Amino acid sequence: MKLRTNDNGPLAGEYEGIKRDLIVAAGELFADKGVEGTSVRAIAKRCGANIAAINYHFGSKENLYTEVLRYAMTETRCSVAQELLKDDTWFTAPAKKAAAVRMIVKEYFLQYFSTKRPSWLGRVLILSMVYPTASMEVATRQMKTPENEALMKVFQRCKPGLPTEQAQFFALSLVGQIAFYVLAKAGILAALGKTTYDEAFLNKAEKHIGDLILTSLGLPLTGTVS
Repeated sequence: MKLRTNDNGPLAGEYEGIKRDLIVAAGELFADKGVEGTSVRAIAKRCGANIAAINYHFGSKENLYTEVLRYAMTETRCSVAQELLKDDTWFTAPAKKAAAVRMIVKEYFLQYFSTKRPSWLGRVLILSMVYPTASMEVATRQMKTPENEALMKVFQRCKPGLPTEQAQFFALSLVGQIAFYVLAKAGILAALGKTTYDEAFLNKAEKHIGDLILTSLGLPLTGTVS
């Protein structure tokens, strides 16, 4: 199964031209300064547009924030779990299950840390969880619920009999560990004496998280992803 760092989701057609430019400009500012610390005027200035364009396309800064989150969720959507569930052969043997888990963890790392996508996408999503608003609740219901449900089902297929509540904690744990590396990036780099997350570090972090999940599921650590 091929892992993707870009995926034209169902909302791709909504994000074109000036509307997409405004979303990207706002997303960059929201990720750095938060919603409260970002003015409509600052968004318009960064985009090279006027405030009227924001009002025309979104109606308000809160509506724009909702669209920023929907856009970020589309761009960082992890669909491997849903694809795995379409093929029962992934759940026929411990080694295959381990490989499936490795694929999911790898996709999350690709979506949040790939140099092919802007870093503000992950930051704005994580910040929306730390400082939740109505926009976050709306966007999450629309975009992330199916992904989370698929993730839970994969964990239950990997460990038959796993209660739904525990499957939810596995899903939360995976997302939470990714969130830590996104939100605490500056502190982690300072502690490690690094200036950026290099490929070697990300590979080790990915393996570490995968090992923790596989161990908790009682699966072998031999599953690999090419």
